Amino acid sequence: MLQKMTDNMFDLDMDTKIYRVFPLVRVLDLFEKSENVLVRPKLWDDPFENFFLGARVFSGVQEVDISDISKSWYGQCWTTVAESDAMWRIYSPNKDGVCVGTTVGKLFGSFYDKDATISTLENFIGRVEYKAQNDIASIAKNFSFSDLSHGGGNIQFARSLLLKREEFRHEHEVRILFCDTRKKYLGSDIVPFNFNAADLIDSVVFDPRLDRRIVHALSVTITSLGYNKDIERSRLYDAPQLVINLE
Repeated sequence: MLQKMTDNMFDLDMDTKIYRVFPLVRVLDLFEKSENVLVRPKLWDDPFENFFLGARVFSGVQEVDISDISKSWYGQCWTTVAESDAMWRIYSPNKDGVCVGTTVGKLFGSFYDKDATISTLENFIGRVEYKAQNDIASIAKNFSFSDLSHGGGNIQFARSLLLKREEFRHEHEVRILFCDTRKKYLGSDIVPFNFNAADLIDSVVFDPRLDRRIVHALSVTITSLGYNKDIERSRLYDAPQLVINLE
């Protein structure tokens, strides 16, 4: 199983630490329901990220319908950056976000179906590669038909979803991807999967702007759900305690 998993990991290793800011309600769902969710790329923030899934594809002069392929992909975005001002302001606009940390191995292992021989065509995780917009367009033009089909192993298609414009390089993004080759989730915008947060999450950090009383109450709740590792309110905006000697 391990070898098959690592074959579908791009520019990462099992111990790579990754982080994601969730809305407060979603974090409680992680711990209460032990459930995580992948979504269609069309729901991602940057409209250019769907450049290939929304493209018109031609084989010679014949247009190829890839709508079924496009609708079969799902994903979730993480980052290798533990914390930054931009992260909190962008992903926690209501000042109530929660950043959880885990590893690539724990996240991917919770989703990878070791009992399904088709998992090598369905499950991927990789580090996002940042390129100029012209370079991304050039890569798209060089795709072959096999890259669009399961006969191509889905590797190239998965890699196309790991391309992003260089203006977003500061995000240091990692994406877990799923291709619904068995059409189990046909028509759905989400793919839920079991995720034992109490075991798989290594750290919980609340938005530095969140009221300390709320942080305490939520910490008690999360602890009561079986989590016994690091949990704190971010100190990013805490003023330093300086001592100035005027003598």
